[in-house]
Amino acid sequence: MTSGAAPSFERRATALTIAAFAAVAEISVISLGFEMLPRLVYRGEYEIDAFVTFLTLYLVFGAIIAVPLCVAIGLPLWHLAMRTARERRSDAVRFGLATGAIIGWIISFLSTNGTQASVTFDILLLFLLFCGAGISTGWIAHRLGYPRP
Repeated sequence: MTSGAAPSFERRATALTIAAFAAVAEISVISLGFEMLPRLVYRGEYEIDAFVTFLTLYLVFGAIIAVPLCVAIGLPLWHLAMRTARERRSDAVRFGLATGAIIGWIISFLSTNGTQASVTFDILLLFLLFCGAGISTGWIAHRLGYPRP
């Protein structure tokens, strides 16, 4: 439950920016780990340099896309939440899940070239990864947006 006045625009924008960076880090580490784990387990290839290089690229380019997108979607949603008195942490998590599911569905659809026949286990995991990132983004943004009582 929230207490006191609503957070300022600057505080909300900052909370959403930090939450977007956290979501990019989450998606990057999990997806790269998922790609590199079979190489390590089955082939014995231990390429930490490649992991760090790709992780850096994922983080930089992911942040360039995710931060503006998260702020552009999150600020109107947060304004809507404040106007409709849906400012609890569970509401923020639900908004994050819904947004992550929509973005995950779009990314999954684009990854399959628009054909339902090519939906694979990897595509399902990608969708679930974006749902999880949406949940954590909502939780982090709420935690940073509202000070502790």
